[in-house]
Amino acid sequence: MNIKIPEGLVTFREQTRTGFILFALEKNRRSTPVIESTKSFKILLLNAKAAKSLLKISEIRNALLTVSGLSDKALNYFKDKAVLSLIKKFLEPCRQVFCRRSGL
Repeated sequence: MNIKIPEGLVTFREQTRTGFILFALEKNRRSTPVIESTKSFKILLLNAKAAKSLLKISEIRNALLTVSGLSDKALNYFKDKAVLSLIKKFLEPCRQVFCRRSGL
């Protein structure tokens, strides 16, 4: 499609509106699995009595590895160490906040 006249550059209001709606629907579609995963994570987190007990919940292990901050390559070698470091450096010092936010 070649533009021959300046009016060919104009996007009509209905086209813009349709584009925004399609974008919002796509964004919603992509975010739904993440939101559901977060809800499941929270439910599992509420079952933890202490930060170290998170290690025993296999369903959240990947999430703990992600938030540990190590690169994917490093995680191939240091999975247990990464999660333990996360717990010792961040979760245990914040025990009061952890317990309050998780409803304990």
